[in-house]
Parts: sequence; structure tokens; C-alpha cells
Amino acid sequence: MSDAHELSTQVRRVLDAAAKTAIDRAGLPGTPDRLLESTDGINTLLTLLTGSPGLRQLLRTRLAPEIDTEPAAGLLSSDPEAANRAAVRVRNVLAEARRAHRREQRARRRAGRPDAEQRRIGRFEHRIAELRAGRDRLEGQLATMRDENQTLRGENQDLRATIDNLDGEVEQLRRHLDVAYARLERVQAERDAAVTPDRPTENEPRATIGEELSLNVRVLGGGTEIGGSAVLVSAGGTRLLVDAGTRPHGIDESTLAPEHIGVLVDEPPDAILVTHAHNDHAGWVPALVNRYPGIPVIASTATCDLLGTMWADSAKVMARKADSGESWDGGPLPPYQQSDVDAAVDALSDLSVGRRRRVKDLEIEFFNAGHIIGATGVVITAGPERVVISGDVSMPGQLSVGGLELPDSALGADLLLLESTYAGAGRLPLARRWSSSSPPTPNGSSVRAVAFWFRRSHWDARRRSR
Repeated sequence: MSDAHELSTQVRRVLDAAAKTAIDRAGLPGTPDRLLESTDGINTLLTLLTGSPGLRQLLRTRLAPEIDTEPAAGLLSSDPEAANRAAVRVRNVLAEARRAHRREQRARRRAGRPDAEQRRIGRFEHRIAELRAGRDRLEGQLATMRDENQTLRGENQDLRATIDNLDGEVEQLRRHLDVAYARLERVQAERDAAVTPDRPTENEPRATIGEELSLNVRVLGGGTEIGGSAVLVSAGGTRLLVDAGTRPHGIDESTLAPEHIGVLVDEPPDAILVTHAHNDHAGWVPALVNRYPGIPVIASTATCDLLGTMWADSAKVMARKADSGESWDGGPLPPYQQSDVDAAVDALSDLSVGRRRRVKDLEIEFFNAGHIIGATGVVITAGPERVVISGDVSMPGQLSVGGLELPDSALGADLLLLESTYAGAGRLPLARRWSSSSPPTPNGSSVRAVAFWFRRSHWDARRRSR
């Protein structure tokens, strides 16, 4: 906005006419509009009017009828004093307009600036924003810490599980160590007592089969079903139990134990021989050790190492089923517990394959059967007569264990009890091998091979035909 707009219309008319005349006659630079836009241009025109009576006279002639109010009329007056007074009034109007303009600008600037209350509110809002930002940072840190805490909880659980597993392994190692110490003590005791001769003397009584032998063999379990294997061999006053397994589908003590194990109630065996560490051949041994404390359990070295673990697992499974009632009708307690397993482990006595040991009137010798690690058959000798119980056998062997290895003492035996798992498929090469390699017995008769577990072989044949 130009300063001339603050002046009255007649004053602007006088100044515009003065500007045009000065530009035309005096050669004043610029244009009328440019002169009227600024205070300096207006002051220049006022100076020309107050200092030039001729200019005032010329403008009165042109504008006199139209200019009749002050201070416009004074600017055209012939009286120099009146002209100066009019110029002063115009300059005062311009000055007052400038002051009003500055006041307005200051008011606008002041209006644009917040007052004290607004500044205080602004400070509070700024502080609140800072606090919210701090809260957001802390919440982020808290979320991170929660995630880390959850991760640490998971790691702690994994560590506890690892510790529990290590505790179990340490307990298992402790049991193995107990077995090893007990075995070492027995070996030392046997060494101190001087081991008996390898072969019986001619003065020992001869055993006979049937009516001719005092040696007696009775199948107490596994003869007509799968599992629960148990064979009682007796001669003179000595009774040996070969294997004592559990039956796989038993739901109580009577159906888990070998079918005819009750014959041992009146007269317990002098020792238990275990052919290998499978439940169907050895799972009932802890129950017998519990019933007959102090009875020795004889097995190969590898079988002794495996039995403790197998029995402990069986005790856990039976205890869990007894607690939950799952497939269990045996009463409040299982047939044996971990304490019975520990007692059975303490009763273990290892006998290396090929070595012989006398148990009262009978002599025993293990041979490799090839079924699993540590699996053996056993030759039991009473005087000049021998009985061979094969256990579970594998002639070709496996990747982890060699096959069947028949010792000379097994050839020409008076009686062979042979497992017949695959008899239904015509796979009994073991019996043929015994028969073809066995010379006549001292009685002049050939070896008698009895393939029991015959129902088991029929069951396998039926399963394959389906």
C-alpha cells in the first residue's frame, strides 16, 4: 500500500497534478504514480508546492473549482504561510499513518506470539511429549527384557532337562559300577577259592535221559507260547533255572510270569542262568531274586552289563501302569520295583564264553548264540551226560555281533533244546548242524533234538501267510 492512500482525495488530486506538471516542465524523473508511492516522493512534491508560487498559481487555475477543503486548498494558496501550514498537515497525516501502520504490525506480531499462559501450556505439552517418549523407550526396553527373560526361562528348562538326563546317566553308571565291583569281588573270591577242574572226574555220577539219566529237564515257560521262557534243569540235588522271562501281553503277576514258575515255590533253584538280555528271557528274574534272596544270577559279561538297564526300564513301566491303572490288574504294587532291580544287579555273576563253572553237582559253559550282543546258549553237564539249551540263536550273525559258535562240548550232547522261531518256514539248519556234526553219545545213541516253542513257530507261519 502507498503512502498517498492515507491522504484525502483532494490532497491526492493536488499532488498528482503537481507531479505531472513537475515531470512535464521541470523534467523531474519518474512517473506520477512512482512519486506518490513513497513518502520521499510526496515530500518532494510538497517542497515544490511550498517553494514555487507559480506552480501553486498554475494548479489553482486548473483545479480551483474542484479543490475546496483543507489542507488541499491550502497547498494551492497564494499565501506562502498558508501553503507551508497545509504541507505540515499533510506530512503529519503521513507520519501518523506510518505510526499506525507500525502499531498494527507490532500488534500482529504480538498476536502471533503466545502469551504467558500459552507459553506455560506449551512448556507442559513439551514436557508431556518428552515423558511419553521416555515411557515408550522404557516400554520397548521392558519388552526386550521380557523376551530375554522368556529366552532365559527356556534355556533354564533345557538346562534342567539336561541335568536330569545327566543325573539319570550318572545313576546308570553308578549301577554299572556297582555291578563291576560286585563282579570283581566274586571273581576274587572264586580265584581265592581255586576254580574247580575243567572236566568232571570219572568218579562223578553219570546222568541219564528219561529212565537212564538222573538229569531232568522241564520246560516251565515258553514251550507253547511267545515269551515267558524258563527251563528247569536238575540232577542229583542241584537245580538250575535257565532263563526267567515275562510274557508280553501279561496284565498281572500271574500272566506276566512264566506259566509254570510256581513249581519253584517249594524248592527254589540253586542258580539262575540268563541266556540274553531280552524281557522274554530275563524279565522275571528280579521277582525271583526278591522271592529267593541270595540266589546267584549267572550270565555272560555283556549280558550282565545290559540287564541292569533293561530291568530298571521294566520296573519304571510297571510302576507307571500300576499308578495309572493302564492295562494293569496286579494290585497296588508291581511284581518288582527298583529296589528289587538293585538286588538282582547285585546278584549278577558273569561267566565268560568258553569258561566252565561248577554249581554244586552240575557244570555250566556258555557259547556265543549270535542273537544279540552277549547272547549265549548253555551246555549243562552232569557227569558224562550233557544237555544243550540254545537260547535264541542266529547262525549268520549281524553287523554288531558274530553268529553262532558251537563249542566241542555242545557236540554229541545227550539232549538239545532248540528254539524254533522259524521252524514253520522250514528254517531249522541249527538242528541239522547239530545232528550232522554230533557223534554218538557215550550211551551209543544219537543226540535227541527237542525243538520247543513249537506254537511260536506256528504263529510266525500264520502271520507270514496273511
